[in-house]
Amino acid sequence: MMHYLLMHAPMHPGLVNIVFIYLGVLPEVFTGTGAGRIAGAEPGKSLYIGGGTLIAVATVLQGAIECLCMSTVALLHHRCAKVNMLPKDVKTVYFILYCNSLLVIFRCVFRAA
Repeated sequence: MMHYLLMHAPMHPGLVNIVFIYLGVLPEVFTGTGAGRIAGAEPGKSLYIGGGTLIAVATVLQGAIECLCMSTVALLHHRCAKVNMLPKDVKTVYFILYCNSLLVIFRCVFRAA
């Protein structure tokens, strides 16, 4: 969307891709490390508990990153709506992006609970 509506993008679209790719790696690293600790330890030991903590932190971090992504989309949506530049196709893409972000956030909340 930011490449299509470049004049309303909060930052350069290439930079947005890089930021979210690198931010998305953090929860994956925590999840992988936590899963490795859980797999290699006995239940109830400190290594096992630490692995579970890392997975919980990864889940919360993933939800926070998804909220940041959704707020970036909302900012772009707001800027486009303000200048009345929302054709039907663009509204459909925004709807899909919001639904996708909400599903990821619901999954993170469900996993955290």
